[in-house]
Amino acid sequence: MVAQVLNRDLANLVEAAIVNTNGLATAGGAGNNVARTGLTIDRNAYGVALGAMVAIAYTAVLGATNTLTIRQCQVEHSPDGSAWSVLRTFPDPGVVATGPAGGGTVNSAVLIQLDLKSANRYVRFDYTPQLSAASVDTCNSMPVAILHGHDRYPPPSSAV
Repeated sequence: MVAQVLNRDLANLVEAAIVNTNGLATAGGAGNNVARTGLTIDRNAYGVALGAMVAIAYTAVLGATNTLTIRQCQVEHSPDGSAWSVLRTFPDPGVVATGPAGGGTVNSAVLIQLDLKSANRYVRFDYTPQLSAASVDTCNSMPVAILHGHDRYPPPSSAV
């Protein structure tokens, strides 16, 4: 096995991008079981990333045994940022959170690996959160992508 020694730290080899807006959903109400279309990501601004790990981080307030399901995950691409087509759909992650005994808050993240080698210049990530109950359960989700595998080093991160 050959080891590659990198002269750059991890922060210079990956870039983070918010891929969807803050997703609020209320069981039986606003945002529940509604497809969330992602924000446009210009791959050229990230050194033409060839892959990404999307983390759909969430906080869900669930009644006992009530669930949060993530479904209809897909990545779309476009040559011009306006005409979109589906690059790939993913198997549904399914139920990702179940309310504890007596109800309570569940915090976690769902990870989805994206292969962007054949993607056009612009990409976006879509998903649908679904709460099982028709009551006061809520979910707040925020997907973030860690872009990696650049065909050239990405621009320096704005983080300090």
